[in-house]
Amino acid sequence: MPRTLNLPKDQALWKLVERPTRDALTKIRLYQQALEVGTAPLDAQASVARYGYKALFANPWIATAGTLYSYKDLDGLAELVAAIQESPIIASKLGRSDPAAEDSSRQTNIHAHEVAMIPLVLADRYTARNRKAIDNDTLARLYLDQEAYLLGTDLRADIIVPILGAQLAKGYRFKEFSVTKATPETRSIFVKAQDISPMDAPDLGRFDYAMLIRNTPVDVVGHGYYFGAGPHEDGYNLIAKFFEGLNIVAPRGAWYAQLAVRPRGWAGFFENTRGSTFSFLFRDYITRVINRAHGHCIDIDNKRMIAAHRYGLALGNCHPNVRVAAERLMHACERSSDADTIVDLCIGIEAILGSGFGETVHKLCMRAAAMLTQAGWKDSQSLYNAMRDTYSYRSKIVHGVPGPHKQSVLRIDKVPYDASRFALAALSSLLELTLSTEGFDPNRIDEKFIFAALDVAGAQSR
Repeated sequence: MPRTLNLPKDQALWKLVERPTRDALTKIRLYQQALEVGTAPLDAQASVARYGYKALFANPWIATAGTLYSYKDLDGLAELVAAIQESPIIASKLGRSDPAAEDSSRQTNIHAHEVAMIPLVLADRYTARNRKAIDNDTLARLYLDQEAYLLGTDLRADIIVPILGAQLAKGYRFKEFSVTKATPETRSIFVKAQDISPMDAPDLGRFDYAMLIRNTPVDVVGHGYYFGAGPHEDGYNLIAKFFEGLNIVAPRGAWYAQLAVRPRGWAGFFENTRGSTFSFLFRDYITRVINRAHGHCIDIDNKRMIAAHRYGLALGNCHPNVRVAAERLMHACERSSDADTIVDLCIGIEAILGSGFGETVHKLCMRAAAMLTQAGWKDSQSLYNAMRDTYSYRSKIVHGVPGPHKQSVLRIDKVPYDASRFALAALSSLLELTLSTEGFDPNRIDEKFIFAALDVAGAQSR
């Protein structure tokens, strides 16, 4: 008899999952009955409200507080663990590799607490639908999304990245991704995440648009509490390059700190407030929140957005030095110390202008003046002097010259400028120019910009 769409694909595995799931549902019902008569422990109520019904069995954040039962006592769990040990696809998601194992088929150590999440997540999802009696068909249909995850080898999802620190007038749809208007539901995914401090939530929820990468492959591990997911490496690169492009057109503007994975047709994670959508904070998010969250939002108009997208794509196919310069620009925008900022910016400028053993500050300043003049800046002599003074400021910082300011104020045409602000604008312009120059090579700057300018000047004087 052919399998219908409403039945699990692997019936043997389903039977093993169903048994501990039913046990969990029975125990959840006992808790609900205690809740109805007012005898449910307060810590259990608080735990369930925050983490769902699976918190009655296990809670890795607060040890045994709020738990009424043990996942270890779930009926049939041992048999489920043994079966998953024999399934390489599932075992790769719910265990840790052990290359030292003599039996190659058992090179993954299966953890019972992760396997227990399969029936506990299913019971949580079932109960969240306010069903008290156990309906076999409904339970089996609800399991299909989890089965798709457990047996899946090409899992795909939508990736959502909030765009912080920028104001946009409209959304965009590019070939690689979209920029979409945020809804209250979208914001709640990020603001109500379990790893968000209430102190950071207002800053992280202050966005109107998000980057959306649709239907992209993802890497996954774990289940329930222990679930983790993110895009493949090329997805992370796409995100980084887009935001680098935004910071080229609007320095100290757009930034990001979180990412969400919205599964397509499968579920490895479940929370009452977000369903199967999983989100996480980038490891350096706190630095970005501290140094970026309280700055001014910068308007990203249509011209800037189109340019940012173009520069982001160009960063994927440019000279490695240019990519280093773009990364350093991002780092500089996230620094809290002006000393760190100027060092990052100068490293970025050197990556473009040349930093070989034979390079001197004079050469770098000449190249900067020539390129910035071609980029639309005025007065190459003033630009040369400003870049020379910027390097003098950077040198005093690097070599530990005492003094609180170290001549951080430049003068261009007798107008005072902060060295870091000048360097930030200069690096941004240099990146715009190099990414708009086909086949840009830092080793040919003299040929393309300096000697070419001298040739033009000579021709005009004749």
